[in-house]
Amino acid sequence: PFPPPHPLDDWQPTVPMSLTSAYKQKTGEEPAFTNWAQTRNSPPFVGTLDYLFMSQGCRAVEVSAAPTTLPREDGVAKGGQLKGALKGMYGGPFPTMEEPSDHLMVGATIELP
Repeated sequence: PFPPPHPLDDWQPTVPMSLTSAYKQKTGEEPAFTNWAQTRNSPPFVGTLDYLFMSQGCRAVEVSAAPTTLPREDGVAKGGQLKGALKGMYGGPFPTMEEPSDHLMVGATIELP
């Protein structure tokens, strides 16, 4: 599932241990998106770029609220942190007055083994 390496580069991505996503473990799914950005005349990018990975034996006790739907055509997505004029709604692309970064904050309380 990794992209092919550059022809002159023999580096291969390896992870020496199994990792688990805190959001996936706690809620059963990743956030619908953590980045909603647009530059000039390009189409907006909406996707999940930010993850919290845990080692084996760790347990996600709680995770920060995150969007549960992708943005609609009117630029609104449901779920997540309670910012902006509409409780639990996001308007974008980011940054905005309510969301000062193009990435939403992710967070978790993790119980260590």
